[in-house]
Amino acid sequence: MTFIDRFFRLIAACFFRMLRSIIPKEVAMDVKHLQYFLAVAQFGTLGRAAKQLSVSQPAISKSIGRLEATLHARLFDRTPRGMVLTEFGLALVERAQFISNESRLIRESFDVLRGSGKGTLSVGCGSSHGSTIVPAAVLALRASRPNATFSITVGSSETLLNALKQGTVDVLVGALFANAWDRELASELIAYDRVVVVARPAHLLFANRPLALESMARASWVLGNTDDSLRGQLSNLFSKAGVTPPEPVYLTTSVPTIKSLLLLTDLLAFIPESLVTQELANGSLKKLEHEDLVWRRPVQVLYPLRRPLSRLGSALVQQLRLAVQDSPAYLRV
Repeated sequence: MTFIDRFFRLIAACFFRMLRSIIPKEVAMDVKHLQYFLAVAQFGTLGRAAKQLSVSQPAISKSIGRLEATLHARLFDRTPRGMVLTEFGLALVERAQFISNESRLIRESFDVLRGSGKGTLSVGCGSSHGSTIVPAAVLALRASRPNATFSITVGSSETLLNALKQGTVDVLVGALFANAWDRELASELIAYDRVVVVARPAHLLFANRPLALESMARASWVLGNTDDSLRGQLSNLFSKAGVTPPEPVYLTTSVPTIKSLLLLTDLLAFIPESLVTQELANGSLKKLEHEDLVWRRPVQVLYPLRRPLSRLGSALVQQLRLAVQDSPAYLRV
């Protein structure tokens, strides 16, 4: 038996010991009960869950019944409108999701060892990286692993961190800031991206030399809502320089909307350079540079300490580092 064989046997043994510590033995040894439970919780009816899993409705019903009998608790209220989670059911959802995901990761690890090349990786990222380095890295990775499957979820930091904690996302890529779960996460810094002030070339501020920060603060801006991290950082930069931060006339985090507004009228935006690389290259937008409005934003890869990166995840990190080297909008570490 090779070292790798012994290593993965140890992982499997630890996994099933963990199952026994969470729920009774009868359930812990049959992850399928939990997968059926999660499907009913997600789709709300036995029929829809059965269709999604390609099994019969009686099989789903029987599995839920066994799970309830083992746990000595009713997990669903059966109503005319469908299956509604009880207090006990709600308590089980998060742990069942964790167990189901861990089971999937173990199967995929053994697939890799067998040389099948299969595997699934769920990647979460912000909008700037979801349209730049993440797709570039995934395309490059799939070229060498044609049987692998990738799921890419774009969302806010809070949503993605919740997904990472619950196990529905394997790895996060982005500028994710301090949070309550930092002690549970591993973080790898892969690059910095530049966040810059941009406007159309005809904007009057380009004629101001020297460019006064007060003039920029009085200009019209398109920014995110008050809880948007980019807007918060911009406000910090103005405040640090002793200037009252600007109040936006347009509020949106939609990148296409921001670009359209910038091209149509005299507005300023504080935006990752990676999102406007094409516009800066063709001259339709231009950077309005000021020494007090410079932000190098750290780009990180995050994953749970309790669930180290799979081989596929580690390979993705390598491809992300290569993608960063090919993009002028990113600064290498």
